[in-house]
Amino acid sequence: MAQQTIEPRESGYLQTGDTYLYYRDYGDNAAPHTLLLLHGNGEDWRCFERQIGPFAAAGYRVVTLDSRGHGASKRGKLPMTPQQLAADALDALEGLGIAKAVPVGFSDGGNLALLMAAMRPDVVEALVAAGPNLVPAGAKLSAQLPCELGYPLCRLLGRWSPQAALRADVLGLMVDQPQLSFEALSAIAAPALILGGEHDMIRAGHLRHIAAALPCGRLSVLAGASHFVFGEPWAEETNRRVLGFLAQVLPRKKAVGPGAETVPAPAAADAEEAEAGPLAEVFFENPLT
Repeated sequence: MAQQTIEPRESGYLQTGDTYLYYRDYGDNAAPHTLLLLHGNGEDWRCFERQIGPFAAAGYRVVTLDSRGHGASKRGKLPMTPQQLAADALDALEGLGIAKAVPVGFSDGGNLALLMAAMRPDVVEALVAAGPNLVPAGAKLSAQLPCELGYPLCRLLGRWSPQAALRADVLGLMVDQPQLSFEALSAIAAPALILGGEHDMIRAGHLRHIAAALPCGRLSVLAGASHFVFGEPWAEETNRRVLGFLAQVLPRKKAVGPGAETVPAPAAADAEEAEAGPLAEVFFENPLT
């Protein structure tokens, strides 16, 4: 079983634009790389309870962020769109003084990770997106239909109920959004790991096309897993794959600051050998090229 979460080094609120976002900061703030964990629709930082400890123990600074209108973060008045949530996340990094980061996103958070890389390639070193979708039709009908049915009802009730209005905003991220293009992904140069479950709510072909559209994209599918690959019983295997990917693609730094020494990321063959086998087997070349 994957390690449970640890206590943050600090937590609080960051002002970004018209709202306040709740964050939790773990690990050493002098660590050479920062992972920004971005949760899924209707969730908060707790969806990564089984990742925070292992990722921090692997030497990363780990920051969780509740998106606007989610968890402990405030809603604000700006439209609730993936583009706005991605801009919020980039503003949060700036507010924390983090120049570069690796967004690790689940579901809607995976969409944000892709958007962040498209919007600010100078900030995103690499990315991990578990169960992302570029358009609502990327999700299977069995998962999409409840959202489609609940959305108009929440919009109607939202005329009188702030809670229903907020729920409509959140559902809108799955019904009206996202609206991304495969062409936009082709401009993302950062190494990208696309994760999925064998029984994911996102269509298998859609995940394959996302990985294929990314110039440095890789697809990893967990056998027997559902959409929720960061939870049990798949968390430990997911963590292994994420950390293995990051070990392959991120430059190794002995320290940060004026005397820092940077060593290029290991060659793929060396990284795979160091990983002792199984990791390389879940990666494959882009199938559409």
